[in-house]
Amino acid sequence: MKYLLLVIFLLFSTVVEAAPKMSVKKSTKLQFGDVASSVSGSGTVVVPATSDSRIITGSLYGFGGQVTRAKFKVSKGTANAFVTIVLPSSLTVSKGGVTLTVNNLTLSVSNVVQLDANGALTFYVGGTLNIPTNQTPQKGLKGDLFVEVLE
Repeated sequence: MKYLLLVIFLLFSTVVEAAPKMSVKKSTKLQFGDVASSVSGSGTVVVPATSDSRIITGSLYGFGGQVTRAKFKVSKGTANAFVTIVLPSSLTVSKGGVTLTVNNLTLSVSNVVQLDANGALTFYVGGTLNIPTNQTPQKGLKGDLFVEVLE
């Protein structure tokens, strides 16, 4: 079976919206690792919000590279307050004419969650990268992950 080399290294810039005094910062990028795309079929790379691992489906082959879920830290919120975390339904990543979709974005916590006694919280985001058949090789695909935390 022939495979095309498709190196997926996503550099998500993160746009975060939070309550005026609350701070939300990304400390780790969502990365899917290195993947080869088959000339005979498509597939997905899933990075769950619960671990720095990946599940590869379809006609793809994974061969290493950095795999991480995105990590966010909330600080300066109101002690013990409940917040709502809002993620987009999907986003696109691109470079050099190659555009792919990341969807099924998930959280490691409930979308409504309580801050701790210091007004802090750490949460993770995972997602599914969709790779079509015979994808053109590309490294360094980038996209914006918009995360909103409402107090």
